[in-house]
Amino acid sequence: MSETNKITKLILNDLFQRQIFAWRQNVAIIPLPNGGFRPGGKSGLPDIIAILPPDGKFCGIEIKTGRDRLRPEQIGFQKNLERMGGIYLVVSSYENFLSQLDKTYQQF
Repeated sequence: MSETNKITKLILNDLFQRQIFAWRQNVAIIPLPNGGFRPGGKSGLPDIIAILPPDGKFCGIEIKTGRDRLRPEQIGFQKNLERMGGIYLVVSSYENFLSQLDKTYQQF
């Protein structure tokens, strides 16, 4: 299992324990039974989408490990989400996620 997948799993488990509605958002293409593919989700979507209590604020969580960086589509999604009042976290580890989530809740 890749480092990114491990971090994703830890974050999803943490959010579940906190009773925060969240899911992994796959954007990979999907093979069709008769051949060919259909598009996955919207390009640029974060790895995890969460709805944060107490007011249902939209939170996108993008996991970047090693030398991985945000793609232009992800930067565009981040800018649009933040412009609309949402939260976008770019995390490099589970500990980094915990720190950013704590700071996010301090702003509420």
